[in-house]
Amino acid sequence: TAWRYWNESLTRLKEIINRQETFSKLENVKLYIWFGSLIELEGDYEKALIVLDEGLEFFRRSIDKEGEAEIFYLKALAVSTHGDLKKMSVLLQKSLDIYRSMNDKPGMTRVLQYLGMVYYYRGEYDKAEVLLVESFEICKKSKDLSGISNSLLRLGIIARGKGDLTQALKLFYEYLKQSDQFYDNESISIALINIAEIYIRQEDYSFAENVYEKSLKLLHEMGYKILIARVFKDLAQFARYEGNYD
Repeated sequence: TAWRYWNESLTRLKEIINRQETFSKLENVKLYIWFGSLIELEGDYEKALIVLDEGLEFFRRSIDKEGEAEIFYLKALAVSTHGDLKKMSVLLQKSLDIYRSMNDKPGMTRVLQYLGMVYYYRGEYDKAEVLLVESFEICKKSKDLSGISNSLLRLGIIARGKGDLTQALKLFYEYLKQSDQFYDNESISIALINIAEIYIRQEDYSFAENVYEKSLKLLHEMGYKILIARVFKDLAQFARYEGNYD
């Protein structure tokens, strides 16, 4: 998952590079070399942090705030491999502060959503909800349908974490209505799994099993073995409850 976000950020960094026409050829060459090195890292996050710090110095010298914000975002992704949520939140906050100073709405929404989930994993649900509601409102004003959809999914996860299952289901179903436009099967399957687990808690096992089956189909198409195993485990529990030991 982290590498998927890296690819997204690298696309944005490439856009920044393409705008560096006012810089000297030497500086442009340095940046292209840095960008090429980053692509070749292939998950070597310790090396990535060193390279990212070099990139950070370049953007600071060239007074490129967007590039600086992207570096902090990428560093947070690199740190995520160590599970250091506190350090991730610090880096993401730095990125968010820069985007706020630029009034860069796309940058703000992306970081708000990621930072919100970091707070969620830290168990700070109220902080997470505040950030994701802000992201949702920004996306609504700018008619960013993808951002709205992503915010709904994350707000549903937080509502479930807070124990507000009715609100969580409402948000997940609203997300599924929006998601038809984007065909993000990974996120759709995650929403379906959350819905199924809520119905398990409400002891509606028949409906939960039906939702799991829909999720399983998507997961098989993507080959997501960890989530497939998780769904099979829960389906096996249903079979046991029903006395179907075979």
